[in-house]
Amino acid sequence: MKYVEYALGSVANRNRCCTQQEVDGIILPSVNGQALYKSYYTFDNALPNWLKTNGSVKGFEGVYYLENIIFDIDRGRGTDDWVLTQTQGFITKLLDNYKIPENYIQPWFSGNGYHVSIPDVFHFSPSRRLPQTVRTTLKEYFPEVDPIYDGSRLIRVGYTVNPKTGLYKIPLSMKEIYSYNVDTIHKLARSNKPREEITNILEPLKLMEIVELNNEPASIMTNRNIRPSAIATCIQKLIQLGPASGTRRNTLLRLVSYARRNGFPLEIASQMYIEWNQQNPMSSKEYNDIINYIYTSGKKYGCNDAIMDKHCSNKCIYYTQKTNHVDPMLTTTNVADWVYNYRQKLMNSKNEDRLYLRTVWENFKDGFYLSPGEIAILNGDTGVGKTAFCQNIAYYSGKKVLYLSLEVNLNLINRRFIQIAHKFTKEQANTQLIENPDTCAELLTKIDTLSMPPNIEGIRRLIAELEPDLLIVDPLDGIKPKRYTSDNRQRVDSAILGLREIVDTYEVIALVVAHPGKAESRLGMMDAHSSKDSATIGQKADVIFAFEGSRSTSRRMLRTTKARDGNPIMEYLDFEPLTFNFTTHKN
Repeated sequence: MKYVEYALGSVANRNRCCTQQEVDGIILPSVNGQALYKSYYTFDNALPNWLKTNGSVKGFEGVYYLENIIFDIDRGRGTDDWVLTQTQGFITKLLDNYKIPENYIQPWFSGNGYHVSIPDVFHFSPSRRLPQTVRTTLKEYFPEVDPIYDGSRLIRVGYTVNPKTGLYKIPLSMKEIYSYNVDTIHKLARSNKPREEITNILEPLKLMEIVELNNEPASIMTNRNIRPSAIATCIQKLIQLGPASGTRRNTLLRLVSYARRNGFPLEIASQMYIEWNQQNPMSSKEYNDIINYIYTSGKKYGCNDAIMDKHCSNKCIYYTQKTNHVDPMLTTTNVADWVYNYRQKLMNSKNEDRLYLRTVWENFKDGFYLSPGEIAILNGDTGVGKTAFCQNIAYYSGKKVLYLSLEVNLNLINRRFIQIAHKFTKEQANTQLIENPDTCAELLTKIDTLSMPPNIEGIRRLIAELEPDLLIVDPLDGIKPKRYTSDNRQRVDSAILGLREIVDTYEVIALVVAHPGKAESRLGMMDAHSSKDSATIGQKADVIFAFEGSRSTSRRMLRTTKARDGNPIMEYLDFEPLTFNFTTHKN
């Protein structure tokens, strides 16, 4: 008797077992629109007692069987068109490179990406080490697909729903996979009506050779007795600690980032940490999402990152540079390599990562936006409402925001956020904060505020920990210098240079308030170099806004005096001082 593990409703509802016949005849007909998953492998009759005793299939010591080989082409951070093209290319490889017969190949739309199922053309023998053999073999032949071959893997059952998309896993013919577009496939997947599948092949041809396992000792990923060397000691310590619950995601982000920064291709980085992940495995999707995220976003974690700093050692070769406020883990990018990386970034970029001003004020013209990795400077005279303007952007953009309020105290800035979100006056806000605090708070869960002036390293640490989409610094000269200085120009130059590095490293959008010089303010002649005390601001900023108007009237003008990668704009807003809201000016 052979068993499968299954999970109904969510992968968290696993550690149940039955026969494959029971899945097909009892469980599948009764799922009622729920997700259903089953194990990649089948197991011998030791599985029921194993689950009862151990509570998990992980580490199962019985015999594994492989019914079919299933390849997972995951959408990840790519587009629907991209993953369909990848699937078509993979099937072409099966047909042309490995001479797999067409009637052996069954494509499935998984509800998000694609599964490609073929019979066991390797003739794997049932054994206790079958998952390791399958993984070694398939990764040798097919390194481009997600490695979903470990012994505890679950995979979505056909004709069941993907809760994230509301689409069903359905089979497709070879004609459909090559000729249908994404919209047509998704339309078919709105129903789980049975569709024609390839005929079961009881005795498939042996077309490919198994890659035999070697008996090498455990690698560094599983060896707890390693002694970290003096090069990037923090990374070695993170490997040594393993994927501890609660920290494994953040740890893997840093391990993969280090691999990427040191030139390892995505496929190699993906293989490097498979053994590490198996000690306390996260799902294949989460594992691959992390790796793809790092390689598409280029996110970096330097010596001053909070987690890497925690595992720092004074014996590391980078330690002296770090203590002198230099991030030694910097890398350059070859332009030829950049072309491929930037292409991947463009293919995987999403409009929702940008900050469109028309999202904040729907009548804004021109579709002006700020992109991750850009610094925008807001120049404006005292009293025109620069802080309220920034708060409007923080709230109405809908993004995750870190707001550094370095002039206005925390109680006042947060109460004004309540006023903006609910269009309350001061008195209404205070009343509601006493009587209905939950109602006041519920609209503002994406905004974190800080009023204690940090230095650049403190900001870096907050960005690494909170991972905001938008950083607002109000104002720039409120940032503490690394070392005390009475030279305000030096303070401002140091702050803008530090922010430039942070924004480039963490791909965050930064909106920074600066004050214009007295002459420009008095004459109303602000340009790209009008920021007080520093010409460096004009050089390092990607966008500079002039925010102008009289304190005696409600109308304000917002115009760009610099737009490095976009068209200039000029818009008018009306300010409502009782609720701190800005609205588009009506002529």
